Amino acid sequence: IIITKDFVANDWTQRIATLIGGVAVGWQILAYFYKSLQNPTPIKKTKQSRFNLFLFPRRYKQHVIDEHNMFNVRGLHTQGTFTLKLEKVFVELHIVHSHNLQKMNVNPVFAKEFVDNHHIWDFLKFKSDGLVLGIIGAPGSGKTTLLQHIALIFASKQHRRYKMAASIPLLLFLHKHVQKIIDDKTINLADLAHEHFTAKDIKPPAGWFAKQLDRGKCLVLLDGLDEVADLWQRQKVSEWVDEQVINYPLCQFVITSRPQGYLTAPVKRANVLEVQPFNSEQIKKFIHSWYLANEITRFGHKINDCIRYRAIDAADDLIQQLRGLPALNCLTVNPLLLTMIAMVHRYRKHLPWRRRVELYAEICNILLGHWQQATVQARLTAAQKRVILQPLAAYMMQNNQRNIRLNEIETVIAEPLRLVSSESVADFVNNVRDSGLFLESEIGKWQFAHLTFQEYLAARHFLQKKVALDFDVDNSWWYETLLLYAAQGDATLLVQACLENNTVAALTLAADCLEEALILDATVRQQVETRLIDYLESDEIDKRQFAADVLLNRRLKNLQRIYEHR
Repeated sequence: IIITKDFVANDWTQRIATLIGGVAVGWQILAYFYKSLQNPTPIKKTKQSRFNLFLFPRRYKQHVIDEHNMFNVRGLHTQGTFTLKLEKVFVELHIVHSHNLQKMNVNPVFAKEFVDNHHIWDFLKFKSDGLVLGIIGAPGSGKTTLLQHIALIFASKQHRRYKMAASIPLLLFLHKHVQKIIDDKTINLADLAHEHFTAKDIKPPAGWFAKQLDRGKCLVLLDGLDEVADLWQRQKVSEWVDEQVINYPLCQFVITSRPQGYLTAPVKRANVLEVQPFNSEQIKKFIHSWYLANEITRFGHKINDCIRYRAIDAADDLIQQLRGLPALNCLTVNPLLLTMIAMVHRYRKHLPWRRRVELYAEICNILLGHWQQATVQARLTAAQKRVILQPLAAYMMQNNQRNIRLNEIETVIAEPLRLVSSESVADFVNNVRDSGLFLESEIGKWQFAHLTFQEYLAARHFLQKKVALDFDVDNSWWYETLLLYAAQGDATLLVQACLENNTVAALTLAADCLEEALILDATVRQQVETRLIDYLESDEIDKRQFAADVLLNRRLKNLQRIYEHR
């Protein structure tokens, strides 16, 4: 058009010059396209990378939804209960700012503002760049499920209902990346995320995570600091997290851990929060949601009044049974144990136990035997499978492992498997995988569905084989295993070791053994009671506070509920 306008407006000489210039430009354009046709690769690559950059955020968020939208307690699903959508059964946890784990860098304004129970969204809305939340809670208190819930909310663009700005959720399980963090001292969060999701085959564009993190567009969710078993490694991972907070100061970070694991390797910049046990309203809400979701799934994802009534009847029956069993109150306040109770009730219709170790035994029997036998004839009984899995769990505890490779499994279980069956290790592992108790967490790596099961089975192994344990009472990795050991046998030697150690961590274990031990010498029990009273008079504030916490908790457990809220 420009050439034509110039051609009309100018005299003949200028018209000829313009025409020659236009032909020259046209020739260059034709030559460029000819070369492109001869060698189209550079243009194709550019278009593909731009196209990938445009589509990746949507593809990434869909991956987050696909990865975390099922409520299965880290893989705890079976043929006897249906795989449920997490959002259909999730109950918002109550969280409180911790006053037991104060750190020098905790934001004092943050501590002052949050003095009561809140939902996680109240903390995330706190106006502060580089906000770091360290969420601690007992085993099975719902920490992992909480992070999955947060990730799903942002990935599915439901953040507005919580009055939150949009963020890209970046959820990573720390125990899967320990070796990478330890071996490669230069790796940062962006590189780690890029490698992780490249391995998941969703092909992030180069530098995409780095760009989002630098701009503060990501909400970083790091799960399971305590599942890094080795103390030195856990401290290194904690230091690495602190470095990432500095590297990406515009992003918010949320880290979860059990209390004992966090105390030995705290994240220095974290505001420490504690997950609160379920109250009666949360328990009822979960049971009704869980049964309704199961009934809807059972009848082909249909919903009508008949299905609702079936769910209400079953849920009310469970709630009524729980009211008649006050000894189970300490179990129902824990989301994982409450899920197990609901699963057992759905299968057995009654609750035959009083303590959590009895519940663990029952759920292992159901996962390993009863549900599978209802559909196919299993080669091995649940008891035989436990005989094989117990030494494996003990081996993993002793070697500070959360994951284990198949060739290593073979060396551990070959002999116990030979004693009860002629099937191969691979066949056995695949058979147990179908139960939901032992899972392939990633290609070539296996783990127990929840660390609690690994701890329980290891404790059974040590007791049954009469293994002489070197009670490492200050090591948080062993805390639950030793407590479950005490709950199934004579805890006298264990509690004596705690008294000799005389640290707050050791005395915490001893005090818990007073409540859970199956057998405990009366003299040793009295020594623990006396030590607690002495601690109340101690000059050290942590000892006084520890003793007060133990005695107050015991007092609360001894109180009888008059009615629902009193």
